[in-house]
Order: sequence, then C-alpha cells, then structure tokens
Amino acid sequence: NPQKIRNIAIVLKRFCLSDLNFEGHCVNKNLKSLEIQASCITDELLYSVLLLSNLKKIILLYSEIILKNHETNYRTHILLQELVISWCNFENQERIFKFINSFPNLKSLQITYNKGMDLFRHVFNYNMIKLVHLEKFIFEQERECISEFSNFTGKNSIIELNISYGSKAGFLYSLFSNNKLQNVRKLQINKFIIGARDKNSMVKCVKIRDLIMSNCRFTDISFSELFKIDNEYAIEKNIVDGYDFK
Repeated sequence: NPQKIRNIAIVLKRFCLSDLNFEGHCVNKNLKSLEIQASCITDELLYSVLLLSNLKKIILLYSEIILKNHETNYRTHILLQELVISWCNFENQERIFKFINSFPNLKSLQITYNKGMDLFRHVFNYNMIKLVHLEKFIFEQERECISEFSNFTGKNSIIELNISYGSKAGFLYSLFSNNKLQNVRKLQINKFIIGARDKNSMVKCVKIRDLIMSNCRFTDISFSELFKIDNEYAIEKNIVDGYDFK
C-alpha cells in the first residue's frame, strides 16, 4: 500500500545519467536517503537531486564528479541533514562548494579521501563552506599540507570535528584562534605536526569532552602546553595514539 510508505532509501550504482526522474508521487515524496556509487556525476544530475525536496541524506561514493567551468545555479534545499562525499575524483573541484552550500540547514558534512582537488585549501584557507548550522564536520585527505594557516571561520555551530591531514605546525593554533570553534565537544585530529607555534592553542576549548590525537608529531612542545593549567576542562576521554615526540 503506497499510502503506508514513509521512508525510502535508494542506492544507485554504475550509471551515467543527466538527471534523476522517479516516476510516481510516492517515491518523490518519501525518498529520504539517496546513495550514488561508482557513477558519473554532472552538474545536471546534482541539480535534479535538489528537486527531491524531502531528502535528508545524500552519499556520493567512488564516483567521477565532472563539473562545468561556469557556475550552476542550484536551488536551495532546506531539509537535507547529512551529506557525504568520499573517494570521488573531481573535475573543476571548486564548483562543488556551490552544491554543498545549497543545504543551509545541513547538520553533518563528511568530505573524505577525494582526488583531483586540494580541498584543504578551499575549506580552510578560502573558507568556501558557508553552512552556519553545521554540527559535525569530518575532513580526511591523503596528502601533505602545502597551505598556510586556517581561515575556517564562523563555524561555532560545530560540536564534532574530525580532521585527518598532514598539516604543518601552527595549524592547530590557527584553527582555534580568535575564539573560533569554541563549542566543539568532540575533537579528533590525525597526522598533525604540533610545534611551538601551537602553544596555548586549546586554552579556550573548555567544552571538549573527547580529545583524540592519532599519528601526531610533537616538536618542541609538550601536550600540556596546548592548554592553560588554571582552566577547568570538560575532557572525559583523552587518547593520544601513535604519537611521536621530538
């Protein structure tokens, strides 16, 4: 009975279409989750995805994302809560941020292990993510940082942050400087170089409950120097795994 259907999840694999057009009011109304794998994704396809107005979750995996040089005017989608873009290869990568910013109420964003783009530069230096309600952000990339300090501003809505990237000493400090990201409750970082320039970087991070550092290298600094000894912190779980002190 179509009238009893409330939540539809669709997984599409190995296809190349210019748009999605599901026949029947039932699918369009009740489609909550869409996953696209190992496919060719274009501007036109992404535009048609935004027409599925009741979607709450989109996952793009192992796909070729080919975006045009000119800007696409995506419509605003107000209900989407979660977006995952992982293991994709990009053409004209900076255009993807227009699509990402089409979801003003997005709560969770995961951008992990994509190729053909320096997402680090676009996310942290050019500050191209404009989502003011984002609560969970996962960013992982297999490359070394060639950019300078962070400009990841205006994201005090984030309560869970996971960054895995071969960053330079000083990045941790710039990430939290000027009262940025002060509401983070769970922080997980991987492959950071943490040096003297990161001293006092987490002085104001008094709300963090879970702090996980994996494969980080400490140079000319101790772990305690990231904090202020007189402050009271909410940390309940602290894991420092695979670290290297120099």
